[in-house]
Amino acid sequence: MGFEKNPLLNNIGKEQEKKNFSIYDLESGAKVKVNTKEFYPEGGEEKLDESKAVILLPGWEAEPNDKTTMLLGKEFANCSTQKTYAINSEIDKDSIKDKQNIDIFYEESMATSKYIKSKGIKEIKIVGYSIGGDRAMSLAYILQNDQDIIVD
Repeated sequence: MGFEKNPLLNNIGKEQEKKNFSIYDLESGAKVKVNTKEFYPEGGEEKLDESKAVILLPGWEAEPNDKTTMLLGKEFANCSTQKTYAINSEIDKDSIKDKQNIDIFYEESMATSKYIKSKGIKEIKIVGYSIGGDRAMSLAYILQNDQDIIVD
């Protein structure tokens, strides 16, 4: 069954999702663009605990508005009954001063953690597939010692 015929995608693209991006200037001097899309469980936003969320980090070359990411975002929102953020980050390679000694995953994960904090999220579940799995481990590493955020 192709995505076009998948009934789970029927409600995607409507009022239950929002898309945006932010740019973060990090201490290393790197600039990172964080692309996001929010997914809500069926029933809408009004009953949600905004301090809890699922963070979905898509795979290689995938964006928050790709069909696979949208399908997964919607399903994670419905199954967890929590807002789900699909997040993809991209470092501006021209902003890197020391290109030989920079950990791109770490810098992108730092920007993602700043985004999570800016949303007031205090408890998260992190999921990722393909290279998003690597990003999930990097993000969990950064957040493990953060007293303000619980990683489930």
